[in-house]
Amino acid sequence: MPSNSLAVQLLCLTLAVSCALGPRVVVAQPAQPVQEEESAQTEADYFMSLEHRQKIYQQKRKRPGRAVALSLLLPGLGNLYAEQFLVGGLAFIFLAFSAVFLSYGIVTSQPRILRTGLILGGGTYVGALTASLFGVSDYNRELRQGLKVGKADFREVWTPAVTFRF
Repeated sequence: MPSNSLAVQLLCLTLAVSCALGPRVVVAQPAQPVQEEESAQTEADYFMSLEHRQKIYQQKRKRPGRAVALSLLLPGLGNLYAEQFLVGGLAFIFLAFSAVFLSYGIVTSQPRILRTGLILGGGTYVGALTASLFGVSDYNRELRQGLKVGKADFREVWTPAVTFRF
């Protein structure tokens, strides 16, 4: 007898779960075509508007300060932030080499190797920092050109000229 009551309880539980998770009845609402067409038109106008493209640019652009902070924290991180993956990988490799030179120079007390490690490490920091700033600038310029927003890029517009004043 106890097994029957357990079976009945499991059956009731199964029915309750299947009713809770079962398919729902969907009732269609009457359509209002005039208002939907107007809202669709305004959404399309907003999507292509300068305001919307500027909003996208503000959300997706890279910050030079963040690239500098990341590069100062560890050379190559700012480059990865600027989506310069090859340069970031090279910065990590050069930093590893400089750490090897530094540690070997300290252990063996050889000042030439120690200087080489210091120069390589310093060059890695400066190079990664500079490359990340240029990378952020290029990324933002390409994003502006793709979205057709923002100011003109003076590197492409600039031409040499000679001016004489009398």
